Amino acid sequence: EIDYRIATPLRHAGGPTKVNFVDVVLGDDDLRSYILAEKYGIFSTPTLLWLDENSRVSGAGTGNLPQGLIEVNTLSLVSGEPLPYSNAVLPGADIIERSPGFLSKLR
Repeated sequence: EIDYRIATPLRHAGGPTKVNFVDVVLGDDDLRSYILAEKYGIFSTPTLLWLDENSRVSGAGTGNLPQGLIEVNTLSLVSGEPLPYSNAVLPGADIIERSPGFLSKLR
């Protein structure tokens, strides 16, 4: 969905034609999603992370992020510029409830 939402506007703005993203879905038994959530400190959904080429977090946004914010952050990251909205928290986010056995899934 993210690729679909921003691919055309980014292309028109001279940005990348393909955006790589990883969908982390919590609440099911997907161990990979739990590992990524723990690694990057994801505690609410939806959360969008902007990662540099070394997989370091350059910025994060949670909640119902507007299209323009997603586009300008992505273009800035690709251009090597600081993200204008590096820590955006907006309404629409749900806290992820960790079950008592959450950490045992990571072992």
